[in-house]
Amino acid sequence: MKRSWVISIIAAFAFIMLFNTANSWAKTPEESFKVVGYYSGSLFDEPIDKLQTDKLTHVIYAFLIPQENGTLVELEKPEQLRQIVTKAHNDGAKVYIAVGGWSYQNKPLQPVFETVAASDENRKLLIENICRFVTEYDLDGV
Repeated sequence: MKRSWVISIIAAFAFIMLFNTANSWAKTPEESFKVVGYYSGSLFDEPIDKLQTDKLTHVIYAFLIPQENGTLVELEKPEQLRQIVTKAHNDGAKVYIAVGGWSYQNKPLQPVFETVAASDENRKLLIENICRFVTEYDLDGV
């Protein structure tokens, strides 16, 4: 009798845990849902005021281009990024920068990353430059 009582308690506990776990899977907190938009400064001339950043949680601006010595290619339209950051932040969205891309000026970027990665000094410099860039443009991350 005592054994069946213990088994019943364990079964009830397992059922409750299973139900609670299944119930938590069914619910996704609104805060965890992301709507991400990508913007490439070199490809679009869409006016900033037409961007619907109020419908996004995150904006990823593409691309920040590294050079083999750990420095960064200057943005073609730096003021555009500043305007996007201001608009997105005013709308409650976070702004990130994408580093790299497939190519730059019709040259693949893989060799650039390989060269940077092969040198402790260049890796350190690239990281410092990216961090400085994030701070300068008030970005939320990379």
